[in-house]
Amino acid sequence: MVRSCCICKSLINSFIHRVTGANTDDGKKDRRRKEIVGRLGKEMNDRRDECVSSFCSSLIPPAFKQGAACVPSGRQYTESISALHSVAMQLAARPETLPSYKLRLYPLSIERSALLAQLAVEERNSLESAEAAYELERERVEEEWKRGRDRIRERLLEGIEERRRRARDEKDGEGTVSGTWAFYSYLGGPHR
Repeated sequence: MVRSCCICKSLINSFIHRVTGANTDDGKKDRRRKEIVGRLGKEMNDRRDECVSSFCSSLIPPAFKQGAACVPSGRQYTESISALHSVAMQLAARPETLPSYKLRLYPLSIERSALLAQLAVEERNSLESAEAAYELERERVEEEWKRGRDRIRERLLEGIEERRRRARDEKDGEGTVSGTWAFYSYLGGPHR
């Protein structure tokens, strides 16, 4: 921190040298330069204290705060750093024990739970539609199988009926045909 202030002061000095033209060794200019450097240094310190104060007041646990608008001393600053370090260690080791971590994760966990519920509903719906499609396909295949079986049965029955009819026709026609054969055989066969 001290090093950065020295760097800032040297930058301020170089800027002032360029602006005021420090080539002249005038006493007034030298005094004015010192006055400006002093004011800027004081302003920078005040702003740094305000920044550190506001930063530390947001980080310091309530037990360490001594007043509403307190500027932390070195001890308070060290305590706040150690408190932040312990919080960082707790986050690294077991984040679920830190209430602020749970609070920050709450919206994400709600979103995750909603997505999981949505996925469960979609999975259930997909499963039901797959089962319904399976049942529909099974019924269609069974109907097709039954129709095919009935067609084959009808063809077989028609074939049996056709054979019976032919057999009847042959039997009925056999009397005439056999009578003709008997006649020919009686005559001694057909003559040529």
